[in-house]
Amino acid sequence: MDHTSSGHDRSAAARAHLRRWDASAHRWHQTQWRRQPPSPAEVALLTTVVIWGLAWKAVSLWRAAGDNSKPWFAVLFVSNTAGILDALYIFVVSANRRRSARDQGELHRSRRG
Repeated sequence: MDHTSSGHDRSAAARAHLRRWDASAHRWHQTQWRRQPPSPAEVALLTTVVIWGLAWKAVSLWRAAGDNSKPWFAVLFVSNTAGILDALYIFVVSANRRRSARDQGELHRSRRG
């Protein structure tokens, strides 16, 4: 009989321990993972990054369409790199294409003349 009551006491103690553990874990979870609203500085930073990225994207898509570069247009359209890939396209790829197109045009004019 003593063995049974001892087992019962252990399970009651275990349940009490689990209740305390659950309560402390719940309190920890509430304090650690509570999401605060963004600060004005965070909102301003996010807004600036979004506007910056959209401006670069608009110019790069305009250039890719003007260069008739469908693969670049598709890549630039689906990528979101805060303007980095867009700036690379504008200053590297598009500039090289325009330079070679200009050189080709000068070459054709010199052959005619």
